[in-house]
Amino acid sequence: MTFLLFTCGCGIYLALLGGKAVLALIYAARDPLPQDLSLPHRTLTVAQAILSGDAALKDMLESNLKSLSGQRFLWLCDEADAEGLRIARELIAAYPEEEIILEICPPCPPHRNPKLFKLIHSTPRMDTPLVLVLDDDTHLPRASAAVLARHAATHGIATGLPSYRNGRGLPSLLLAQFVNNNSVTTYLSLLPLLPPISINGMCYVIKAEHAGIFAGIGHHLTDDLALAMAIKQSGGSIYQSSHPQVIATEVADSAHYMKMMHRWYLFALLLLKRQPPGYQALICLLHGWHSILLWGLLIIALAAPSTSLLAVALCFLGLRSAILIGLQHKFFHRVPHRFSASLLSELLQPLHLLHAVMVRRIDWRGRKYRVFESDRFESDE
Repeated sequence: MTFLLFTCGCGIYLALLGGKAVLALIYAARDPLPQDLSLPHRTLTVAQAILSGDAALKDMLESNLKSLSGQRFLWLCDEADAEGLRIARELIAAYPEEEIILEICPPCPPHRNPKLFKLIHSTPRMDTPLVLVLDDDTHLPRASAAVLARHAATHGIATGLPSYRNGRGLPSLLLAQFVNNNSVTTYLSLLPLLPPISINGMCYVIKAEHAGIFAGIGHHLTDDLALAMAIKQSGGSIYQSSHPQVIATEVADSAHYMKMMHRWYLFALLLLKRQPPGYQALICLLHGWHSILLWGLLIIALAAPSTSLLAVALCFLGLRSAILIGLQHKFFHRVPHRFSASLLSELLQPLHLLHAVMVRRIDWRGRKYRVFESDRFESDE
């Protein structure tokens, strides 16, 4: 009975993962790279809200100066962020051939989204046809930028597919494995069945003429969800790219890792809460069972170890890794999968979910908030 239960659990897990992989591949087949990947001069204003504190900040900003050369860069720094201002000015001096505007922003008032506050403050500077909003820890390859620019011209918004570089230390590795385990299946697997319900707030392109939309959602903490809803309410649509961007975040320690995962899960719960019941059920069916099944399999294996159970477990783990590696090779054009860290990251997910359900306080961009809804939160300093 134990062997049968364990084998069935492995089969259900692999069927869910494999099914989502097939759906993602079906969507990707409909989303090939266009033949024309040109990105004309000054097509994009690359708006980046800069906040120092990450050791990779300078390298990531510089990587986009190289990959998106010829575009207009708008760097949004807090007036009190001396280190961020120093890095920005060093890069401006090092790349005089690039058009880089350093916008020094005043302190964000309470009850406002600090990232959106910077974007609203700098909206008059967005004078190219399109605006690329790109997090300061994110690198966008030129081909991916060209795809987003092409589709933003016909949709309300075009958004990227995140992948993470493996950082140094276990906390950074766990964060990267969480994203790389789930990015493709989370963002793409529902798209053959449903239109996109939100965007990836780390990387998206909109028309500059629509940048005024930021002012209408500045009171929302979950800017990606709020922006997606505003775009759809205005009659626009979301294009979800199957082509990657690359994120590099150095996670200082386990406490930093816990804060980031807590914020992401809390925002995901707010997103899920806004969906119709049918969408909620489908999302929970496709994305809510993997870590629970993995815990069940681990408990069974520890409670009744046997040679036959070990053989099935090895086959199961090998197939799990093979599916993830295949997806990462296909979509990211590299394989950041790490066997042990990937498993540990997935086993930790129920704890992060429980943390998000029980604790409504988050630490984000140097501020603490108590969150009730996307548009209902208060500073908790």
